[in-house]
Amino acid sequence: MKLLQNVRWLQDVFDCPLVIQLTGRDVLLGNYGSNGALDDEKFLFKHENTVEQVLQYTQSNARDIIGVGFNPDKTFIFSNFEFMG
Repeated sequence: MKLLQNVRWLQDVFDCPLVIQLTGRDVLLGNYGSNGALDDEKFLFKHENTVEQVLQYTQSNARDIIGVGFNPDKTFIFSNFEFMG
């Protein structure tokens, strides 16, 4: 969370746009899984995760990011899993 707060501070100070690519909840939290896999990779290689579970992880991450208070007019958040197909 501290990392996101620092990024928000940079956005506020420099009044710049921010693009956030959601590829895995572990990446955003700074905590890779035991195999270092991202959520989209977890779906491909760990068959116990469904597409719906992976998308729920991504939506949860987006809510956490939005809660930090980034400028919505200058912030673009997208899911690698959904955006790229």
